[in-house]
Amino acid sequence: MQLALAALPQDENDDMPVTPEALKAITDSSYAYVAPSGTNVAAAWDYQMPGNINKFQLSSDETVLAAKDSSGVVMAWDTKTHKELLRTIKTDDETSDFFFFDPSTLIVARDHSFSVYDLADGSERWNYEYADHSFANAFYLKRSNESFIVCNFKSEILEFNINDGSLFSDKYIFEEARDSISADKYCSSYALSDDGNRLALATSQYDDDHNTVYSLFEYDLLSGETMMLLQIHLLYTAMKIHLAKHRLDISSVTQ
Repeated sequence: MQLALAALPQDENDDMPVTPEALKAITDSSYAYVAPSGTNVAAAWDYQMPGNINKFQLSSDETVLAAKDSSGVVMAWDTKTHKELLRTIKTDDETSDFFFFDPSTLIVARDHSFSVYDLADGSERWNYEYADHSFANAFYLKRSNESFIVCNFKSEILEFNINDGSLFSDKYIFEEARDSISADKYCSSYALSDDGNRLALATSQYDDDHNTVYSLFEYDLLSGETMMLLQIHLLYTAMKIHLAKHRLDISSVTQ
């Protein structure tokens, strides 16, 4: 700033430097008219992973950035300090997805298991291995500040304590699927109500004419009661029903 001020014309007879150049020097040195955030496309910070990144997500408070690459490695960083908080190791149990339980807890889902990581120190809090392959690509839904549920295509619901991994419950929405090798009703989508007590799910199955029958159910996690809300017969089996996010209010669905 002192150099910029010294470059200003001293009097009317001072020809150099010219006034516009001197004013520009003061503007640059004082950061006047500079936007709070950059307007160029240059990256402020580079986050790198071993393989091609196929998913990245911010925590709810935007303090943590997590990502998964093509090799199944999951990493997380502090968005302010850019410090690496987590780096998982590639295993034979292929990583399918990851989910934030809260800004300090990350769930990494695999084909045969899942792990809960503490982002405060990057440690694995606990791990759970499934008894069979039916939980590959399962749905992970936060039910409360202390628990979450895991739902698979056979309508099996597992509820875990997020802190110690204790299993609160293991039940089937459709009991006939318990001993079925391939469930007759394929559960393709799940959504949890805001109070965490009602679960909406979409199922698909074939009728006698080999058309796909899609159904929408509401399941009460407290009473265990199931109610069909909607059923649709479609000729095109490639079509799917996708439920809204977990904030869906299913109490108003009557027909």
